[in-house]
Amino acid sequence: FFFSSRRRHTRCSGVSWARRCVQETDSIKQSIEALKDHCKHCFDVIIFVLDSQSTDNLPSYPQHLQKFQAPLFVTWKTTTSQKLRGCIGSFSFDDIDKQLSIYAIQSAFNDRRFDPIKKKEVPLLTCFLSLLTNFEKVTDPLDWEVGKHGIRIEFEDDDQQYRGTYLPQVAEEQGWTQKETLEHLVEKAGYYGKLKKIYSSIKLTRYQSSKCSLTFDEYFSMRK
Repeated sequence: FFFSSRRRHTRCSGVSWARRCVQETDSIKQSIEALKDHCKHCFDVIIFVLDSQSTDNLPSYPQHLQKFQAPLFVTWKTTTSQKLRGCIGSFSFDDIDKQLSIYAIQSAFNDRRFDPIKKKEVPLLTCFLSLLTNFEKVTDPLDWEVGKHGIRIEFEDDDQQYRGTYLPQVAEEQGWTQKETLEHLVEKAGYYGKLKKIYSSIKLTRYQSSKCSLTFDEYFSMRK
């Protein structure tokens, strides 16, 4: 019963890549903000799916929330241990009122790295939303800041294409330096050779994000 589409999705630390890539400009800046009400909608959606066993007639995007177009990632983690339970998003500039529900469902039930979230798990979860902004191509693969920027890389070796991304919070949470982050991301992209061999061929785009999170307890309080 889980949502499916022909669109390719991007895992927050995986190698899958969105078919419609981010607009290719030197700098894309938008004034957008991730809100707890966005995360509440994600909880509303997955609870509806779990209760109804269907993705028909999903809860509507809240009327009081602004509509805009932006790449986004929805992440689910356990609240106490911060164990990742799913993270999927897209670099496409699509309408948030359409794609927020899609990626709430995709990240909860269709992240192949994890078992689908079960109903009994929902009270133990925190929802995280990242709206991606300020995309900038850079010539130096280390021209970005830990804790501020996410990075998207693509490179080629022996006629094989490699791509991957880390959201802005990943390097800081892991305690990685810029070089360590790049090494891990290159490996996540599926390349296991030496970084120095492909370093000069790496095309890197840095970006920022507006982030918010909502625990289930907060969600429950908001519903009262």
